[in-house]
Amino acid sequence: MTHSVILSQLVQAIAAAKLDLYLVPMVDEFQGEYTPDYAARLPYITGFTGSAGLGVFRAQPTAEKKHALFVDGRYTLQAAQQVDGEAFTVLNSGEVSLLDWVRDQGECLRIGFDPWLITEHQREGWQKAAHGIQW
Repeated sequence: MTHSVILSQLVQAIAAAKLDLYLVPMVDEFQGEYTPDYAARLPYITGFTGSAGLGVFRAQPTAEKKHALFVDGRYTLQAAQQVDGEAFTVLNSGEVSLLDWVRDQGECLRIGFDPWLITEHQREGWQKAAHGIQW
């Protein structure tokens, strides 16, 4: 299956769940430094193979509001080469924070994620910092 087909299926699932955005980090359920192949969701969906990243997928992507891929400075060039530029905006996480980006997307957003991949500390921090957004 191609990345575009997988991405299309994910977009349909996000919309069916009545979410606006869905987060997919490059981690496994143990939050270890290295993500084993079985847990490498981000490369499966996007094609990006770097060791650090966070995908933010939209229920209704447009040419102006694409999916976002946050990577650290080591991976900005690699990510731009590996992902579909028509579907993704690659962002340097050292320059743009997830919370600032989310705030720019609108109010009253519903954001989903796999609770095995996001720590409670992360979720609580996001909840406090982004009023009006449901995580």
